Amino acid sequence: MITTQEAEQAVFDYWQYLNSDDAEGMGKMIFAPNYTYQGQPASGEATAHGMGELFKSFSYYHFFILDLFGEQKGDQIKVVIRWMLHATLKEGGTKHVAMATNCLTVDGTGLLSNWQTGFQGMQDSTTVNFYIDPQALNP
Repeated sequence: MITTQEAEQAVFDYWQYLNSDDAEGMGKMIFAPNYTYQGQPASGEATAHGMGELFKSFSYYHFFILDLFGEQKGDQIKVVIRWMLHATLKEGGTKHVAMATNCLTVDGTGLLSNWQTGFQGMQDSTTVNFYIDPQALNP
């Protein structure tokens, strides 16, 4: 059984992979075989690919973790992370800031689910599509 501290560390590590420009490593990391994003079947590899394609649009990006906490729910841990992204587009050099909150479910097999809510910022950009369609992450 996974502890709350281990689950919080797994989510922290996930966000560190986002900052590391190592999309391939992120995809192999901590995803459960039955992982879902926004309630749709997904995979670590597909998520890594989608994030890698998105980040190709930026000359600079960095995720800042604002809050991170977990709570045990039976054999699973619910982890909530509130984050902020600072990014500069390669084309045009426009700087953007975005914020959102993700609620992730973790167990001994890895990340089971990821629900993102409250996304603010960047979605108004006409240069880059900042929304990742859960259907695109189907394995």
